[in-house]
Amino acid sequence: MEMRTDVELLNALCNEAPLVMEASGLAFPLSKKRIAHVTGMSVQTVSDYGSGHYNIPIEFWRRLLSYCCDPRIIALLLGDDGRFEVVVHNRLPESEGRDFFKQAVADEGDHYQKMMYVAEMLADGRIDELDRASVQSYHDAYLRHRMTDAALHHAIMRQYRKAQVKESLR
Repeated sequence: MEMRTDVELLNALCNEAPLVMEASGLAFPLSKKRIAHVTGMSVQTVSDYGSGHYNIPIEFWRRLLSYCCDPRIIALLLGDDGRFEVVVHNRLPESEGRDFFKQAVADEGDHYQKMMYVAEMLADGRIDELDRASVQSYHDAYLRHRMTDAALHHAIMRQYRKAQVKESLR
């Protein structure tokens, strides 16, 4: 990912106008007006930031990041060496027994296959109807994948800790 300055990134977000899914389930383009609304600033202030007249405060990016989790904003905030972890706050699915582990591993394989298929399909630089449907299918399954991945991680670590305790008691 090419590292951009904050002004370049703000202008790219406004010019590209990526669609952002809101809680209502509707997608809207990320315009200067929407950025102003989300950050609690005026459209003129957003324009001034985009022209480089003023330094863009970190609070601006924090508010924008809470609205649209664009990886370029994360990269801007963390720099080249930054690492971050996605924390799932929703209740994790049940994660006990062999059936859970088998299903979780199968889901991970399915997610990996979808991801590879979409990556190969998009590599040609053309977007057709099949591409749209495949990307939408990947996107729809992504949250389920993250929840299953988190549950699998917690279940593995819980079982590992139990095994460590049993081993230390011997």
